[in-house]
Parts: sequence; structure tokens; C-alpha cells
Amino acid sequence: MITMKEWRDKNGYTLEEASKKLDVSVQAIKKYEERPGKTPIHIIAMINYR
Repeated sequence: MITMKEWRDKNGYTLEEASKKLDVSVQAIKKYEERPGKTPIHIIAMINYR
């Protein structure tokens, strides 16, 4: 399973670009990167199957 940071790095997304792609705030992206265990399952599915 890929983490938010790995997904962002792999795709070359900034925090702002990732937040727009996933329809969440920049603060949420930061939280998911700092605490991967707190990433909602629907977000995990989006980054792993897109």
C-alpha cells in the first residue's frame, strides 16, 4: 500500500495539487502525511487505485 507522501512524490504533486485531486484541504494532506494511520479508507483507495 502506498502512503500519501509516496503518492505525491511519485506523481510530482504539490500539497495544493494533491488537495485538489483528492478534494480535501491542504491541512488534511499534511495530516495524512504526518500520521498515515489516520488516512480515511476512501482516500487510501483513491491514491492506490488511480
